[in-house]
Amino acid sequence: MDKELLSVANESFLISKDKFCADIPNVSLESVLDLVDVPIVHFVKGLSNLGLGIRERNLCRNTIYFLQGFQTENIDEDKLVEYQKKLKADTEFFEREMARIIVILDNTVDAIRARIIGCLYMNQINKRISFQQYCEYCDLTNRLYLSDFSSIVDYDAEIDDHLKMRLASLGIRVFRPEFHTQYDDGNLVYDIDYSNTEFGKQYANMIAPVIKRYGF
Repeated sequence: MDKELLSVANESFLISKDKFCADIPNVSLESVLDLVDVPIVHFVKGLSNLGLGIRERNLCRNTIYFLQGFQTENIDEDKLVEYQKKLKADTEFFEREMARIIVILDNTVDAIRARIIGCLYMNQINKRISFQQYCEYCDLTNRLYLSDFSSIVDYDAEIDDHLKMRLASLGIRVFRPEFHTQYDDGNLVYDIDYSNTEFGKQYANMIAPVIKRYGF
């Protein structure tokens, strides 16, 4: 992947809040190229004098959404500086991190997914999750239905049985039988406890600020 693209992507992902409007609710494919203050938008726009296709515009737009998710919560400045030093010192690490994000955003359609991926990236830099966990949560984000996000965050929401089974199959929730004695006749009966796994709880806690701010 082009190293210049990786460099401007990194500049864009770490753009400061005072230079970027995080409150843009929706960015159209037509208007995204007007946001030239974002380095990757400026770079991609300069690649062609004949205009850009839907795919290039989608990457630019998803970068904006990624930034919104990335800036949903405050990032630890010391950890950010440490992370940037590692990017500059380790070329292989730099290319792995930036290339993965670009590929994911290039293949993402929905704004909520791009925002969540940005939020996950922020949590990785803050060392709340490892790179391996970041990869797993990104893969999970792209496997979920749009309607899943609200039910993951709102644990008490009523959802159909087939959706419960889906979330369980993805490791977010688990079915646990709870056995107890029914004292009137002495028979052993059980209830099904449907609860979040630790994996699911961590994911829900991370994406909750994005869902609360932007919806889905």
